[in-house]
Amino acid sequence: MARRPAVGKTRDTTRLEAQLRQAIADSGMSPSQVGVLSGVDPGQLSRFVRCERTLILRSADKIARLLGLELRRKGSGTAEPRNRGSESSQPPTESAFLT
Repeated sequence: MARRPAVGKTRDTTRLEAQLRQAIADSGMSPSQVGVLSGVDPGQLSRFVRCERTLILRSADKIARLLGLELRRKGSGTAEPRNRGSESSQPPTESAFLT
């Protein structure tokens, strides 16, 4: 029997995915280009854009960084600039949104 996601997780994931798909579309790059430049498998990214698969947060974070966006935890207050010198920072592990 497949496990159902927690009630809040489905809505948050869907919103993040929609925001990420829109950011990719607005970037002026093809999904393949975004994949190559971000380090995310271009085939997986193309399937994500076509709503055929989801992405792990680490991949979403890589794409967001490329597009100059930041993943933030839900309810984290005002946006703060990303410290570009700190590549060791981990992507959020909970509900996330693009800012």
